Amino acid sequence: MSSSIQAIIFDFGGVLINWDPHKLFNKYFSNDSQAIDNFLTEINFLAWNLSMDAGYPFTRVVQELSAQFPQYAHLIRAYDQEWGDTITWVIPEIVEILHELKTAGYNSTVLQICLWKNSPLSNTNMRLSIYSKVFLFLEK
Repeated sequence: MSSSIQAIIFDFGGVLINWDPHKLFNKYFSNDSQAIDNFLTEINFLAWNLSMDAGYPFTRVVQELSAQFPQYAHLIRAYDQEWGDTITWVIPEIVEILHELKTAGYNSTVLQICLWKNSPLSNTNMRLSIYSKVFLFLEK
């Protein structure tokens, strides 16, 4: 293959895999979606998640939010400790694109860039668990 393309990079969360905090918190809120939404809104989950995407240390966010919302500290820690349970599915259209690229002769490598120091994705076992879900689809 003759191409000037040297790398094709896919983002991980929301591109290669999808995730949803409801999947994790369902067990803590008896599958009450409204209660989960209220909890996520009260702790300002979206801002929390964006700050970590921007590089704010995950462990620091967990500590700060746990101090700010002591009544939810166990839930905030659960997100840290059980993040892998938020994975909902591999996005099939992206898997198909990866198959097409591999068939066309491009090297297929999953690159995970994680700005969260000491984040759930910095844990090797967590990465392997998530990647194994991705690779099961890629090998089909």
